[in-house]
Amino acid sequence: AVRTDDKWGYINRDGKMVIAPSFEQANDFSEGLAAVIKDGMLGYIDKLGNWVIPRRFEPMRSLTDALSLPNFSNGLAVIQYHNRYGYIDKTGHFAVEPRFERAERFSAGLAVVKQNEKAGYICQQGPIVIAAQFEEARAFSEGLAGVKIKGKWGFINLSGELIIPAQFDTVMPFKDGLAKVTAGSISGYINNKGEYLWVSTQNKSFAKGLLD
Repeated sequence: AVRTDDKWGYINRDGKMVIAPSFEQANDFSEGLAAVIKDGMLGYIDKLGNWVIPRRFEPMRSLTDALSLPNFSNGLAVIQYHNRYGYIDKTGHFAVEPRFERAERFSAGLAVVKQNEKAGYICQQGPIVIAAQFEEARAFSEGLAGVKIKGKWGFINLSGELIIPAQFDTVMPFKDGLAKVTAGSISGYINNKGEYLWVSTQNKSFAKGLLD
């Protein structure tokens, strides 16, 4: 996606304009479709610029919202409809009716949703599979997801079991077997058992086994 003359279009790898700039906002392609806004409404185009899902959805209220141009993930895309969030499939039909206070993209077949100001997880068919019980929750990465309980972060598995106790002030997703965390003056990287493999505290660094 590129912007020129106040409109968004698309170039190919050679820099040639292949979809003329005609959109107010545009996202990169994901799973063969791209979210675009035209005439104030959100829809989805293919790589030829054809409307696959005609523009008929409300854009998110703020373009700083991570879901302002919600692309497809695991075959579904988050949509805001009458101030509630749900999911459409690639035909544009609702796969999960908009009934949530907030909804996020799918990852590992599950997505974070909010009900009654609590976060939980649904499967792609729509039912809640991990109860809405957390203050905040993150997407799954490498089989684990960060969840906030009583002001602290820990990690659950795909069954909703708390694998790493809630003890951190901040957490990042797991990548290549490690997750960055902070707890007070300590920051470092833990493995999927919650063990520190590298720690930094008071401007000093410690490898595994060197921090008492």
